[in-house]
Amino acid sequence: MIYFFTFGISTLTSLLSEILIRESPLGRRDVRACFFAALTVFEVGILSGIRDYSIGTDIQVYGNQVFSYAVQSHSITKFLNLCVNDIGMTEKGYVLLNYIVAIFSSNPHFLYFILGLLTNGLIYYGLLRLHNVCSISIAWLTYLLVFYASTLNLLRQSLAIAIIFVMCTYAFSRRYVTSICLIVVAYSFHHSAIVGIYLLFFIWLFQREKTEYRNLPLMLLFSFLTALMPVAISWLNSAGYMEDKYSQYVINISSPISLLNSILIRIPFVIMALFLIVKHSRIPALKQSIYIFIIGEMLLLPLQLVSATAFRISLYFGIFKIVAYPSILKEIRTINIGKHIVYVAYLLFYFVWQIIIQGSNEVFPFIIANDLSII
Repeated sequence: MIYFFTFGISTLTSLLSEILIRESPLGRRDVRACFFAALTVFEVGILSGIRDYSIGTDIQVYGNQVFSYAVQSHSITKFLNLCVNDIGMTEKGYVLLNYIVAIFSSNPHFLYFILGLLTNGLIYYGLLRLHNVCSISIAWLTYLLVFYASTLNLLRQSLAIAIIFVMCTYAFSRRYVTSICLIVVAYSFHHSAIVGIYLLFFIWLFQREKTEYRNLPLMLLFSFLTALMPVAISWLNSAGYMEDKYSQYVINISSPISLLNSILIRIPFVIMALFLIVKHSRIPALKQSIYIFIIGEMLLLPLQLVSATAFRISLYFGIFKIVAYPSILKEIRTINIGKHIVYVAYLLFYFVWQIIIQGSNEVFPFIIANDLSII
């Protein structure tokens, strides 16, 4: 299968880059490490670009249409007006990106390739910034098998999530001005990125403590407020306080959805995260934030009962699985080889269950486009 082949090659080049980073005196500045890192991102970017238009629903909803307007428009003002009036799209960052790409190519596949490079590149950059937390290559494999399929579907939001992920890495370094600027950029690609303010606020709260002792009251507060989100979203919609544009996030579905499968596939690492939080009285603010974010995603599972698109809000929390899971794995000191085999098996099961069996994101089976060209 093309997914597993591409993921395997990309993980291998990521591993080579990680080895060079660790062994070279230059670290992340080593030219060879940078080359393999770029190759890692390029490989999955190619996959994003060569896919048929049937892979991922957002392409069919607005992807090709917006890019077609960009190709036909001779001014950014006219293009923006077309997007706002005909589609109702006000995310100017995404609109501008389409317009710039259209200058170089009239083929939508080139746009999806660029989107893939940007989204995956930002995720990988974020992992490089968190290289002390977990293995980069294991985190990258986790991303490919747990999250990559979503990037093939959610064109705007995936890029916004990647920017918010990088934003949080800067917040972990207490670079709050940079973090706020990145939230603004992410908001220009998808307005749901406003959730980044919530994440930034709690990272700031966790880092206010000068000691590394776990902050259980703050964790409980975060959990309580996050658990209230599904109720708050439904209430805002029913009371008419949400704009029509965001009604897509609160459309009730006709058939009931069981949360059992979603809970079962996440519960092993959530339990282990809770165990580590309780076990260690001293835990860095960075890890406190990462662990509590994946617990927050679990608490947002009821959003699936509001609508399928409502649950997309939880992706801003869930993206931290790609760091949290390998970090938890790192804490298991015994059976070093065996734990990695079990973990890879878990990731493969996750991908097969979510993407192949349940058909999440509508990206399987993968079909290569028959109209590929650069211009």
